[in-house]
Amino acid sequence: MKKIILTITLFCLAAFLSASAFAANAPSSTQTSAAEIIKQTLAREGIEKAKQVFAEMQKAPKGAYAFSEKEFLALGDNLAKEDKTAEAIEILHLCLEIFPDSPEILSGLARAYRSHGDDQSFYKYFRQMIAARNKIQLKEYLGKNRDRLASTASEVIEKHLEATGGEKAWRDIRTMVVKFTVHDTSGNSGVLVRYYKRPGFYRQGFEGSQGFHATDGKKVWRVNNGEWQEIQENSYMRMSSMDDWFIDHESAGVKYDWIGVELLNHAPVYHLQRTYWDKHREDLYFSIKDGYLTEKLTPYNIGPTYFTFWDYRKIESVLVPHVMIRNMGDMAPPHGLVLKEMQINVPLADSLFVKPGK
Repeated sequence: MKKIILTITLFCLAAFLSASAFAANAPSSTQTSAAEIIKQTLAREGIEKAKQVFAEMQKAPKGAYAFSEKEFLALGDNLAKEDKTAEAIEILHLCLEIFPDSPEILSGLARAYRSHGDDQSFYKYFRQMIAARNKIQLKEYLGKNRDRLASTASEVIEKHLEATGGEKAWRDIRTMVVKFTVHDTSGNSGVLVRYYKRPGFYRQGFEGSQGFHATDGKKVWRVNNGEWQEIQENSYMRMSSMDDWFIDHESAGVKYDWIGVELLNHAPVYHLQRTYWDKHREDLYFSIKDGYLTEKLTPYNIGPTYFTFWDYRKIESVLVPHVMIRNMGDMAPPHGLVLKEMQINVPLADSLFVKPGK
């Protein structure tokens, strides 16, 4: 299914890119078409001779030959249609030497490799094509909107807080109970319950289970059937902030660095990097349009894990995402959490979070 979706996407993008091909690359009346010479050489003497002729033309005085991206792309596509995919790949690689950042040529190469049965190279050049296209689109976007964009991490955090209810609304929350319905691709589901209490209390476990994890912001416990065992696991302390460390983060030892404006899933986003007190580092992406945090990339010992936050809706005074998708790289299929219930400022005893007697 993944290959089918990527193939459909690739050919849709190819159609779009072809429509905006560079007409300026057509040879002038005083220049000789390099693509036409290569086409004729290929037909008469084969691909190795064509590559040799191409190298010689590159050494010629500037302007002697017209290296037309559009013509080389057409030559490669025609060869692929004739089931000469090996020759098509060679020709397009020649063109890539002249136009290394061309989305059109990279798209043509990806299509040729797919037809040739080389999926690894298909994905490689597909990704390069997406990156090249994003680079062009981002340059155009920044040219039109640079003066209206945030340029510091503090500005982005401020926009996120404003979009989700405002800093005061978040400060007024002292406790929070959040219930998620957890779904995975096997059809399993359960209710994950998270408890928060300022300044640093956090607890997480499945509803109906005798096991959970808890922290007071200094120590972490794993609890099973009433047995509290202290463990060394900082991730639960990192999860203990109900405002996600966007308020008073300096005093907690959380630092934000401005990375820049990027394109993610075809949309412009602000990219910040967050570093915790324990040196754990993660990348955050915020929608420029809405101000919300939409994506998070965080490393784990099993590899990078991606979080996607969707469907921000208001609960009392704040807006929170009602859908969260987690994808743990190649370790497992993605699974989703859907917000079922959220209670704000309900009484929560410290004993929910701390080992008895502490």
